[in-house]
Amino acid sequence: ASDRSSAWETVEKGLQKATIEFDYMYFEGDTLWATLLDDWLDRDNPVEFAVMDGDITTSGEDGWRITTHVMSVSETQEKEGALKLEVTLRPAPNSDGNPQQYTVS
Repeated sequence: ASDRSSAWETVEKGLQKATIEFDYMYFEGDTLWATLLDDWLDRDNPVEFAVMDGDITTSGEDGWRITTHVMSVSETQEKEGALKLEVTLRPAPNSDGNPQQYTVS
């Protein structure tokens, strides 16, 4: 935003945008994948994640707690190696006010 009362362009905060992208190694019978797939297909059940800078079971580790929808999934099938899925998440409405910074206590 800017106005004519200043020679400087000024900025007002607006909506913030977050995207989480990661590679997921799929294996048959994977229950986490079933949860992600369910949200990707119908978007009725957002999935909560902790995106941390270390092990979430270690006290003092920092990161983000975020409820998301799966926005896209793409698949790579290399000749050698496991089935790799590229997953993109975006924040979903929730009652906890997520995303929020989180420290393991």
